[in-house]
Amino acid sequence: MKARVTALAALSIATGCVTAPNIDPPASAPSQWLGESAPRSGAAIDAWWRDGVSDPALIDLIDRAGAINSIAEAEARYLEARARVAAARGSLLPSITANGEASRTDLADAPAYDVEQASLGVGLDLDIFGASRNRLRAAGATANERDALLRLARIEARRTAADLYIALRSAQAQRAAAAAGEHAAAESFALSDSRYSAGLESGLSPAQARAARDAARARLPQFAQAETEARLALEALLGLEPGALSQALAAAQPIPDIRTDQMLSAPADVLAHHPDIAAAEARLARAGFTAAAARADLWPRVSLEAALLSVSAPSGFSGALSDGDQTQSAIALTAPLFNFGRLRALARAENYAAEAEAAQLRQAVLDRLADVETQRARLANARARVDAQAQARASARDAATLAQARYRSGLTSFLDVLTADRTLYDADAALAVAEAERAQAAIALAAALGLGQSPS
Repeated sequence: MKARVTALAALSIATGCVTAPNIDPPASAPSQWLGESAPRSGAAIDAWWRDGVSDPALIDLIDRAGAINSIAEAEARYLEARARVAAARGSLLPSITANGEASRTDLADAPAYDVEQASLGVGLDLDIFGASRNRLRAAGATANERDALLRLARIEARRTAADLYIALRSAQAQRAAAAAGEHAAAESFALSDSRYSAGLESGLSPAQARAARDAARARLPQFAQAETEARLALEALLGLEPGALSQALAAAQPIPDIRTDQMLSAPADVLAHHPDIAAAEARLARAGFTAAAARADLWPRVSLEAALLSVSAPSGFSGALSDGDQTQSAIALTAPLFNFGRLRALARAENYAAEAEAAQLRQAVLDRLADVETQRARLANARARVDAQAQARASARDAATLAQARYRSGLTSFLDVLTADRTLYDADAALAVAEAERAQAAIALAAALGLGQSPS
């Protein structure tokens, strides 16, 4: 990466006339990630979901997300940029023009006559100071940026599809927990009501059980709405009509645990292959070449021109050209003399633009490293939270079972049963949220590492 920045600086100095951009190289990549005892070796698996996910539905959705409308738009932008490269390349080649003209003249005291003229011209801009060549390189850098943005669009599309799928499964899991809570509250209500009918309980216990049942039932619509919103957003992302995935995703499935052992590679490898860094490097290259072209515009432009003319005219024609073939050639020199500093100001502006892009590249490198470390920490904390929440759920289930048994034996109040049941429901819902966070953290880590950018 430093070599690329140095090359841009050298190119800027070579054209002279205006001070070259002050381009400092970005920070070097660390030898290893935080907390690791030794550097990593080997490349990461770009299609991480193929072997890292056990849920076939999620694998299929991530695959399909690689060809959605946003990807098609980014691909069209890339092809547009490639076409503009071809157009810029044409400015370095000779231009050939052909012209033809025919006229008829009627005279009052002489017979009418025809004059036919044809010409074939060739022109070539010698581009001595490299203005056209640098604009061609700038167009190529734009194409490289669009290619990086296309790869970045694939990563974002696949990440979004996976996130929406996890959100849908999380809503289903929380809805199932709420339904289980409603069922437990309904059973508690039936038990307390029977004990009340037998004179073993006051009327307060059935009322409390009924309130707990109704409260659990009231939570169901919000999770159903969250599931619907996630499914509709997923269908829109994939270019499907609303409801297209309703049957395929109707049955609740466990939230997948995504493997990350094949995701992480060395920091230098991440910086070398992440499209976000590639796009920043391409923008810097474009700015450097554009600045060089602007400085070249301060110097004269030299071009060669040649033409072959053929004239067919009657004998004695008095036009500027006589009958027959003629050739013409010329060297044209165009130099900016008085433009009130406009070209020099444009050159300085392009220099500053290159310096700004260099600063953005340096910041992009730091942001990329920080993002990976952030997602690594997020994933580690999410895994710890899942483990702790699973233990809390097991404890809550034991407490709920014990409270039911003690209540049936008359050793505790019904309020203890309701409290234990509510704690168990909260633990079920919290575990679903923690598992979703763990899966989404793994997905975010893959995106931070630049994985998922290949077409398939």
